[in-house]
Amino acid sequence: MTIERVNAKLRGLICDKISAEQEEISEELWEKYKDAIEEWQPRLTGSYYIHGLIDISVVAMEIRWLAREGKKLLQASQHTDQEAKL
Repeated sequence: MTIERVNAKLRGLICDKISAEQEEISEELWEKYKDAIEEWQPRLTGSYYIHGLIDISVVAMEIRWLAREGKKLLQASQHTDQEAKL
């Protein structure tokens, strides 16, 4: 999972002073998620399903934010390491 991988790299950078490769910020997974929601949503009606969809969306957005911010931290740390070497 992206979050676990990024967290492990960040932990290595911060705690163990081990350099890590950058992670590309990709929208591919989120496009698949959006397509699945758009396919599923028209089939179901009623507030019961809308509440479930909202819950899933909130959790997915939080995971997306965490993964994106972790990758940004990895990128920032590499820039800092490169500047320190100069």
